[in-house]
Amino acid sequence: MNGRIDSRLAAQIVEQVTNVLPFDINVMDAKGSVVASTDPTRVGTFHSGAQMVLGSSREVEIDDATAARITNVRPGVNLPLVVRGKLIGVVGLTGAPDEVRRFGKLLQGMAQLILEREQLTLELRREERHKEEFIRQAINERSESSREDLAAWAERLGIDLTVTRCAVLCRFTFNQTDQNALLSELEQVQAHLTAQRPDFMVARSSLSELAIFREFEVDAANPYQAAETAHKVLHEVKTLIASVCKRSFLLALGVALPNIDGLRQSWTCAINTLQAGEAQRSNGAGEHCFSYYDHRLAVLFSTLPDNWALAELLLPLRRLLDTERDAPLLQHTLNVWYEHEAHPTRTAKALGIHRNTLDYRLKKINDATGLNLSTFEDSVMMYIALRRMTCN
Repeated sequence: MNGRIDSRLAAQIVEQVTNVLPFDINVMDAKGSVVASTDPTRVGTFHSGAQMVLGSSREVEIDDATAARITNVRPGVNLPLVVRGKLIGVVGLTGAPDEVRRFGKLLQGMAQLILEREQLTLELRREERHKEEFIRQAINERSESSREDLAAWAERLGIDLTVTRCAVLCRFTFNQTDQNALLSELEQVQAHLTAQRPDFMVARSSLSELAIFREFEVDAANPYQAAETAHKVLHEVKTLIASVCKRSFLLALGVALPNIDGLRQSWTCAINTLQAGEAQRSNGAGEHCFSYYDHRLAVLFSTLPDNWALAELLLPLRRLLDTERDAPLLQHTLNVWYEHEAHPTRTAKALGIHRNTLDYRLKKINDATGLNLSTFEDSVMMYIALRRMTCN
């Protein structure tokens, strides 16, 4: 609103008030021009009564005798519109002052309520934009904002960084032909989330993604509670988004952490969790919501540094993939083997093969990799290599 009454707001005042009061109504801006009226011919004209109100900041009544002496004015009452202590316009009722006087305060009150609501809405939108930019800077590894700058920014926005929060990444499906529709839907989803859950911090992180931060209570002594809480958070976010958006989407929840660094780390964790979840979906799973607390090992493996130690860890598996003609089949056998906790009978049943066939495949894997999967250390080494390679 910026201290002004535009034609849209003025028309809204006229429309709402005419449903209550059976009189002609005029709304004038801070220059005395009529910006909305029940009489369309008056819009754009100068209102002398409004000019008197603007000059005195007080209510002005105009009777028949006064109206006869002043150009372009009719009998009625004219009242100042004050929002946050600032005079921004005038509202008037046309008619004999004795007839319309008692309705003047009602008109003034309704008009100021509409203007104050608009001012509050604009302030909330402005605050949300500032929060959105803060989130983008906080999670962007290439951000030029220092840790101290971000902390000061958070304080100005009233964001308590000591609170533990988790990041939820929401990725929407789209193609090149419906980018405009996706942008509109993302704005709708973002507005819905912030309206329904003002405690959420929401920002668009890319053309097809939303970053959502939510407070998350963690009991360090009860890790199972964290996993349960994560499921509830994902279900809540999924329900809110699905209520306004029919487009398919994926959700991934990162580790819950406090402080500025925690925002970026949780967001990175959510990205890695989504990658781990999608890798499992490619193996036949049909989930659309993924939690770090359900994929801890896969996520942690994906963050291993790309150095000589990782190359050494992956060497046996790479040897298998590079030398064996049936490498894809053997890799699938390994995945099913670990999914069934290295239990031969359950693994063979899941693969639909005889137990002897499974033993033959495992021997080929042992021969090609130089590992002995019947030993704990070699089995763990192969498991880590599989999970890391799958996440990449």
